[in-house]
Amino acid sequence: MKNTGPTLIRNARIFTGDQVIEQGRIWVENGRIKEVISGSEVNNTTADNIHVIELQGKSLAPGLIDIQINGGYQYYFSQHPDEKGLLDITAACRDFGTLHFLPTLISSPQSVILSALKSVQQFKEQYPETGVLGMHLEGPFFNPVKRGAHSPNIVRTPTDEELEDIVKAGRDVIKIMTIAPEMFTDDQIRYLLDQGILLSAGHSNMSYEQAHYYFDMGIDLITHLYNAMSGFTHRAPGFAGAALERAAVWAPIVLDGHHVHFGAARIARQMKKDRLLLLSDSSFLGRRIEDFVWGDFDAKMIDGTYRNKEGNLAGAAISMVEALENAVTHLGVTEKEAVEMATSRPALAIRMQDQIGYIKAGYPARFCVFEAGFKNLESLVL
Repeated sequence: MKNTGPTLIRNARIFTGDQVIEQGRIWVENGRIKEVISGSEVNNTTADNIHVIELQGKSLAPGLIDIQINGGYQYYFSQHPDEKGLLDITAACRDFGTLHFLPTLISSPQSVILSALKSVQQFKEQYPETGVLGMHLEGPFFNPVKRGAHSPNIVRTPTDEELEDIVKAGRDVIKIMTIAPEMFTDDQIRYLLDQGILLSAGHSNMSYEQAHYYFDMGIDLITHLYNAMSGFTHRAPGFAGAALERAAVWAPIVLDGHHVHFGAARIARQMKKDRLLLLSDSSFLGRRIEDFVWGDFDAKMIDGTYRNKEGNLAGAAISMVEALENAVTHLGVTEKEAVEMATSRPALAIRMQDQIGYIKAGYPARFCVFEAGFKNLESLVL
């Protein structure tokens, strides 16, 4: 239930997205944060018309942000790029504290891409408070060598006409477009960047030198570090090596222990510092779907993650909460840093830091509440 009247959240340990207020309160009105007050300023004053939420020392953070999620409890978005699929993802995400997200369309025919963009636009207009930020278009313009579980019958090189139609339909909807830059002409990449499309390099076999070339062109985001990219070796540092070295490049990582060894994740943290962030890349949340077949795409739950019949990873199964827990347990980060990896950093990476990712005056009153170690995490939307 959404409360639009004045609300006081008190006695909370507040993670704002860039600092921690050990004891604080938050005033909320009309679904927006009006004021954040800390320390000795806190008192227990109430009034009859004020709704009070007493957190008794629990932690409060901005709603988590997942910039790459493929499905909810039941529906895979690329199969159901419609209201039904989006409502399913919304409900599942909310159960795990993810209150802002990008439903992700994997490599699809052009007609499906255009239809999905229209569906997401209409959904945002009809359900403006669900947390759907737009869409992540992951493919189909990939290097076939690094296609992963994406269909070999759909992965392809783009034409100018395809890109123009995608931009026309998706300029206000696409928040991330994952491409293999080496499959594009320089003019095509410049066109997309000039049109305001945020490009993420992924599913790419480009060399270390090529990667730096495209970073110089203005691509400063990659898709799931280490996965579906040319790897690091001592004679050929590859795409992964360039991404680790390039300080300004944002590096999301799937922290489930399957997609990336935790040792490699710790190295990434040392190299990327505050440019390392979390995403789920989950095919489904809650591990309720054990087998999934759709056309020539298949996924089966094996040892806690999804793989296809070829043995390739076919999306993760973790929630953002599990990613937070793994960050603390296996990367040795503080709760503060873990929260930032799932809130303010993804907001910055997708250029939405003025709208989401922080607990500050003017930001939406969409929070997650949890106990130490991210236990018993719940959503709180006012």
